Amino acid sequence: MHLSLLFCLVSVLAHFVAAQNFLGRKTAKINATSEVLVIIDMQNDYSVAYNKEAYGYIKNPFLSEAAPPIEDVVAKQLPVINTAGVHWDMIVFSQDWLIPSIIASIGYSGPENIDNHSFCIRNTPGAEPFQQLLDAATKAQPKQIRYTKNRDNLFTELKPDPDLTNEYIELSEASPIDYPPVPSDYPNRGYDVNNTYGGKFFKDVLAELGYMKQNTKLTVMGTVTDQCVLTSVLGAVRVGYDVQVYVPGLNGGSAEPDEGWTKCTNGEPGPDACCVPLPQEIASQPSAHPMWKERAYQCQYAAGYKNALDYMQLAGATLLQTPP
Repeated sequence: MHLSLLFCLVSVLAHFVAAQNFLGRKTAKINATSEVLVIIDMQNDYSVAYNKEAYGYIKNPFLSEAAPPIEDVVAKQLPVINTAGVHWDMIVFSQDWLIPSIIASIGYSGPENIDNHSFCIRNTPGAEPFQQLLDAATKAQPKQIRYTKNRDNLFTELKPDPDLTNEYIELSEASPIDYPPVPSDYPNRGYDVNNTYGGKFFKDVLAELGYMKQNTKLTVMGTVTDQCVLTSVLGAVRVGYDVQVYVPGLNGGSAEPDEGWTKCTNGEPGPDACCVPLPQEIASQPSAHPMWKERAYQCQYAAGYKNALDYMQLAGATLLQTPP
């Protein structure tokens, strides 16, 4: 009788331990942090060498021969994609996906001007990510997405696109040769401009795939440091994601901020004026600048490379000097 009872107790205990172990594994899986690698705008048209080879001259007006070649940054990004330290649950490539109308709207109107300064035009080889990165990503994690945009910020929610305002539409109607009409299949917004996701914000695409702010860390690298990367990092932090930035994997950036970055109109943002305080001003008096992240997040001007890194840290992102 005693042996039978002892056997029953041992059996019950064994089942209890097994159940606890199972629940523990389930809980660990539920609580695990998903790792998503976000590669910002590493596209062919951001390479001086590609511009010269494909077009015979530097077509992208935001490039400079004096800057270090973007291919050097690609070489530093490859070890991050292939790192043994992190299993990437998904890899994201963002892409500038422009049309001639946008090139005209940013100061390059007229057929010759548009042709000479067009870059990252949708459905062209120049708008494609670097093949080395695509190949490495496919080997590391076949689960990938590409997300198209026409604003600096990957997390933008702007609609309509400020570059395609009623003023531009009127110019286009009056002079369609100088200001090409917006194609009917190109949505007038800043995000998902290829309509891959039915007009969903990038944050919603991530969430629908299961990568929510509560369970996901984003690791960011790309170009241009003080514009697309900076505003996208601020956008990710704004949503609530845990964000880290691999600094050696960043490309480009100005020595000084554009005038429009800090310029104000009566102390507020205005036309051609983002009115973003400098990092040292924010650090010394945080309470005096409660809106700085919102202003920087929406700004299309360059913040300056060093400032960009400082803004990222001030916003709560972690800067990495070695691969994760």
